[in-house]
Amino acid sequence: MSNQENSNEALLQELAELKKAYISLQNTYNNKINDFNSIEAVIKEKEQEFKKLSSHLPDLIYQFSRRTDGSYYVPIASDGIINIFGCSPEDVAEDFAPISKVLHPDDIERVINDIEFSAKNLTNFTCEFRVNIPGKPVQWILSRSTPEKLPNGEITWYGFNANITELKIAGEKLLQLSWAVEQNPATIVITDLNGSIQYANAKFFEITGYTVEEVLGKNPRILKSGHTSGDEYKLLWETITNGKVWHGEFHNRKKNGEMYWESATIAPIKNKEGIITNFLAIKEDITIRKNAQDKLRKIAWNQSHEIRGPLTSIMGIVEALKFDLTIDEKLMLINKLDEATKKLDLAIHNIVQETNIN
Repeated sequence: MSNQENSNEALLQELAELKKAYISLQNTYNNKINDFNSIEAVIKEKEQEFKKLSSHLPDLIYQFSRRTDGSYYVPIASDGIINIFGCSPEDVAEDFAPISKVLHPDDIERVINDIEFSAKNLTNFTCEFRVNIPGKPVQWILSRSTPEKLPNGEITWYGFNANITELKIAGEKLLQLSWAVEQNPATIVITDLNGSIQYANAKFFEITGYTVEEVLGKNPRILKSGHTSGDEYKLLWETITNGKVWHGEFHNRKKNGEMYWESATIAPIKNKEGIITNFLAIKEDITIRKNAQDKLRKIAWNQSHEIRGPLTSIMGIVEALKFDLTIDEKLMLINKLDEATKKLDLAIHNIVQETNIN
């Protein structure tokens, strides 16, 4: 075989090898394309599933990212973003501006600081902030997410945003109610159905001298002095367990043994089904008033004869002056009248002084 023939055969063999390599490469490429198309199809399917799952949620499910240059964007967002920030998922896919412009001016710095802290330390992001969407009242938003550092150096968070405006308003009202109860000048006590104390406000502890630990779980009978009859307590219990309100007074005993008076209103607390769940007692310390009443009764009793004596004399003298009397007799009666009026004036003065109760 000539050198030319050998050269041609080697060339043909090399071409055959190249063809095989090309075919193999083509097959590999086609497989890759098929794999890519399959992956793309799966991604699109998952995106559709995500949209279906999140379309009925008023809240926002998101992936939020921080580029290495410090800028933010939201590559994935559910339709709930419209309710939370007033923009569409497409508006924030490359730019954070549509969100930042509706953040409350008093909150935006704190929100950014919390984001940066989470990015630096890779700790969970939890933040409450306000949003001002034009044409809507201010909304309170709760955001929670978990950060992850990507191979390209970006930080991305996966989480949700929820509108908590109603919860905030309800919480503020509950806090106001709590302050009103805790700071109330009247004693407020809540018990369970067995009469065990579950709550007492600050005024209760101030008046009785007991501590929280000494009272919770105990029955209000720890204040009993024995001055209220068993029949009265029985009537009280029958009244409130039948869903009615009881009004009355207690002569109770403090922790230190000191006695005090309370005017009390005790009522059942019912749930929305009308079932009694607790009992509420609102009581006012009326010790000063009761002491004043007692003092007035004693003064009236003690001073009544002091007034009756001079008054009787005055009435008798007035009657005597109606008769024909000598000048001397009239002068004598007038002197007695003067003495009686002075005694009456003194008695009245003493009563005024004794009833001057601060």
